[in-house]
Amino acid sequence: MKVLLIGPAGSGKSLLTRSLGEWLRRGGYSVALVNLDPACGYLPYKPDFDIRSFYDIRKIMRKEKLGPNAAVIRVHELLSNNLEKILPELKIERDFILIDTSGQMELFVFRETGPKIVEALKDAVGIFLVDATLMNPIDLVTLKLMAQVVRLRLNVPVVPVITKVDLVPEINFANSAQLTREIRKQKGSVVDLALALNKSLDGFDIPVRVIKISSKTCEGFGELLSTLYETYCECGDLT
Repeated sequence: MKVLLIGPAGSGKSLLTRSLGEWLRRGGYSVALVNLDPACGYLPYKPDFDIRSFYDIRKIMRKEKLGPNAAVIRVHELLSNNLEKILPELKIERDFILIDTSGQMELFVFRETGPKIVEALKDAVGIFLVDATLMNPIDLVTLKLMAQVVRLRLNVPVVPVITKVDLVPEINFANSAQLTREIRKQKGSVVDLALALNKSLDGFDIPVRVIKISSKTCEGFGELLSTLYETYCECGDLT
């Protein structure tokens, strides 16, 4: 199973790549770890494939006189234009291939590189991560919505995940009924919009169930694994 870890900077993609990989290996699965972030200075795991071995972002910055953000965009352009050379390196035979995507998620999701890679990989599933320390009821609707945006752009099923739950009091509005009640308690002009979006999201053919995890304690990993498996079944129920 090819699993794409997608989310904004600081959401815990790299740490989850390491922790989930170790957890799966303890369960007897074979696992490969893939880094697709050309700008990361440190990884908490040893990758089986590392995009930095193809593109050195500092050399690109010096050679093309680019700033850090422009250099990352340039790497994604180069990657998109040279996929035929790189994709064979990603054809790794393992039970699970965990793919740690760019820290700037918009580069993978909203530019052509991400969809091209996903199409070539075939049968991938996505995990969309959001940091629990930044979470409130309105944010949870945003998480569910962004998971569907990623699904729409990459044409893969996506599981929305709240990370770092060990750092916050219990999040008790992860299911739809609880979330609706909590949204009604909020103030501001966005409440009606959040309620309408949450209702619409619950009507999709793949209902959106939010998984709560901790990469530090491995809390929620069992539920995450079963949900990833369910996404391969047309009758899988994610409510």
